[in-house]
Amino acid sequence: MYILGIFSLIQILFLPGIILVKFFKGRKGFIQSLVYTFALSLIFNHLLVVILTHLGINKPVIHYLLFTMEIFLALYLYWSDLKEPIGNRISTLYEEFNNNLRSLFDQVKGEREFTSILKNVIVALFLGWSVYSILWTISLLISNFGSVFKIWDSVVSWNHWAVEWYSNYQPLDTKRYAQLIPTNFSVTYSFMRSELVQFFAISFMPLFAVYLLLLLFDLGLKKREFGYLIGVVITQYLLKRFYLPLISSGYVDVALMFFTFLTAYTLLNASTQTEEKHLRNSALLGFIFAAGAALTKQNGLWVLAMYPILAYSIIFQRIENITKKERIRLTMRYFCLAVVLLLPWYVFNELRIAAGARTNVLMLMSQSHHSGRTRIDRLIKAYKDLSVYVYLFPFVIFTLPFINRDERKIIVLIMIPYSLIWAFFFSLYPRNLSIGFALLGFASGIGAAWLTDIVLGLLVKKRVAKWPKWIILISLLVVIVLPIVRLKNEELIEIQIDRQRSVLESEVNDLLYEYFERQGGLAPIFTNYPIRYLPGFDDLQIDIGGFEDYDFYWQRRKENPEVEYMLISLFKDNGRVVNEIYNGVEMGLYEIIFKHNKYLFVRILDE
Repeated sequence: MYILGIFSLIQILFLPGIILVKFFKGRKGFIQSLVYTFALSLIFNHLLVVILTHLGINKPVIHYLLFTMEIFLALYLYWSDLKEPIGNRISTLYEEFNNNLRSLFDQVKGEREFTSILKNVIVALFLGWSVYSILWTISLLISNFGSVFKIWDSVVSWNHWAVEWYSNYQPLDTKRYAQLIPTNFSVTYSFMRSELVQFFAISFMPLFAVYLLLLLFDLGLKKREFGYLIGVVITQYLLKRFYLPLISSGYVDVALMFFTFLTAYTLLNASTQTEEKHLRNSALLGFIFAAGAALTKQNGLWVLAMYPILAYSIIFQRIENITKKERIRLTMRYFCLAVVLLLPWYVFNELRIAAGARTNVLMLMSQSHHSGRTRIDRLIKAYKDLSVYVYLFPFVIFTLPFINRDERKIIVLIMIPYSLIWAFFFSLYPRNLSIGFALLGFASGIGAAWLTDIVLGLLVKKRVAKWPKWIILISLLVVIVLPIVRLKNEELIEIQIDRQRSVLESEVNDLLYEYFERQGGLAPIFTNYPIRYLPGFDDLQIDIGGFEDYDFYWQRRKENPEVEYMLISLFKDNGRVVNEIYNGVEMGLYEIIFKHNKYLFVRILDE
């Protein structure tokens, strides 16, 4: 079974994509080829599973047969490449990386040498920081292998749908949720002929975060712009703050971030291309990846809707030897192909919804779940939920007129309008802002790079290099101290509260806050986990020891009959209490809300 699980990962992450990439001519770097292979494999597998299931033949034997055929086809296509000495390939990659890396740093002499050195220090700082950020996501990938689906929606929805696909019938309760990730989960079950082993299915989820940061890093090297390296760092902080419990969980929000930025990547990467066929291939791949965003989650339809405008203005406008009419025709042809990729799932599901078979999830997210909040209330909630990161949006808008035109188009057409849509309609959870977050890091990074160049330019004009050292020292102190002095007490407290939410077990904290947000308010909890240090939970911890003393446990329960929740640390010697709870779940006495990192959060339903 283990080797079959490995084969399933090869199918999901690599095999179909490496075949398809071969048909898109053009020089691609290592990172670009790696990520394109991954994305195309996911889309191919989704279409395969949906079509096979519609035909009633989504059986393991079909997957085995196709896998074998793909191996022979890949060997045929890459045979000449495989015969190339590995040393040559490594040398080529190293030389390309070294040249790109060197081009990031200024080599200016003379009057600007001082500011050139300062800029190189800044670039080196963010280069190292961005590498650390990428390694952080890789550590999540490594630690996730061997895990299972844990958080609510990943258990009862995403993996549940995957099991239904594996069972060769279309899931019935998907509402309008797209199915690219569950169908790929199901491939692992088909290869192993069982849904009991989950860790192969969930193991690749952190790859979306890894590849998202790698794409930003790759653009920074290719375009020789260190703003993308700043974008890597900011995006890592966004992932850590808003998605940390979800990156490895089976939720698809980070996958949507990945496909959103991958679509933007094809547009921005086109500026490094000159040949017509390469530009056409970039545009076509962009349409496919935009369809991938729509197939990952229904919000991705916004990316697909905006992409034709961007492809026309950024890519097809670069092709000089075709007419405007031909450009429009190409745009529409590629858009129709992207729509065709959506048809096997979306048309089928929309027909079921039209027949009244399913609840409209968009209506639930935009109205019912907001519990009567007005549009202004939702905007205020969005502002509060984003905490200090909300200030990135006005910063991006401020720097917008001064950045590259192509980058500006992407921000104006995708990031800004979608962020407003989220704030007024879907701001129930910050994670629903995946499309906005996917571009916020890179937009903030290139804005910060522009601001850095402005400051360095001013230093040249003021001949800072010739100032006495004591003036420089005082100036640095003023720059450091003044923002702190001007910071309002309320803002300082808000920043502190936001940071304090991540103390101790930050992932467990996020799950608690997310659950009680759905319930409309915090509540007391029996636990020895020190929630008293979390904002809002100051007086809500009901000490009960470590649940090891069974008599004391029940004594505390009887003394506090109004308390409905228990957060139990499973690494303690509390097996009797835990077993009693598990048995009580079957009897309807308890509800397990989540189990994460050896913590069990339970609701008491009946005494």
